[in-house]
Amino acid sequence: MQEYTIASNTAQVSEQFIVVGCKCDALPGNMEHLTALKRLDIDSCKNIVSLPTLPKSLEEINVRNCSRDALRGNMEHLTSLKKFVIWNCKNMQSLPTLPKSLDEFKVGACSFNALPGNIEHITSLRRLDIQSCENMRLLPTLPKSLEEFIIFNCSLDTLPGNMEHLTTLKKLSICICMNMRLLPTLPNSLEEFIVKDCGLNALPGNMEQLTSLKTLEIKSCKNMRSLPKLPKSLEEIAVCYCSDEFTQSCVTTDDPNWQKIEHIPKKTIKFYSEKGPFG
Repeated sequence: MQEYTIASNTAQVSEQFIVVGCKCDALPGNMEHLTALKRLDIDSCKNIVSLPTLPKSLEEINVRNCSRDALRGNMEHLTSLKKFVIWNCKNMQSLPTLPKSLDEFKVGACSFNALPGNIEHITSLRRLDIQSCENMRLLPTLPKSLEEFIIFNCSLDTLPGNMEHLTTLKKLSICICMNMRLLPTLPNSLEEFIVKDCGLNALPGNMEQLTSLKTLEIKSCKNMRSLPKLPKSLEEIAVCYCSDEFTQSCVTTDDPNWQKIEHIPKKTIKFYSEKGPFG
């Protein structure tokens, strides 16, 4: 076994530990004693099969482009951890139990089909970002502390049923989720709502009750045919690159869809023919 080593005279003062492209199959066994360590980055280390016990001082962990299922076990003891990023770890089949201190969790281009089972109880979590996790079909109940929720290029059929209870959620962005046809009731706290390249047939029926909503973007949603009643709080709306019929209805005076957006100060309406190469 090849193990990365750390000199004992640096163990007590190092705040960052960054390993890129290393061929070793283990991190130092004394990691637990790096009591000043705040950030750990592991990038393109194809041979690492597991992590040692990590120090409780860690505030940020980034694991990218790693081949093995190195994050087995649990990380609940990392009570200072605020940010955790896992990116392009195709062989990672499951996620560890996460600490309740976590503030931001970002996962992308991974193969596992579920988030950690305890995510509902991570009551400090404010930002959740899930990208290109094609095996993930369902989401568990989410913590009420969430303020920003981003889903990009996933196979999800719908969102968790408890969405309306996420009473601090301010931003919801759903992009490239063609399996998603319907959305549950959303929370009144929402300020920004983006749907792009989705299979949605309609927006949630309670849109008019979202009295904090300021920005609404609907882009490249070809199945969308009509709008629900929208809240008076809206300051801007964008309807871009959807079906010509739907888009036309949003610029035709006296059409029901036009009447629902007429009160919004800033309107951006673009037909599919206006779409550029980077849309």
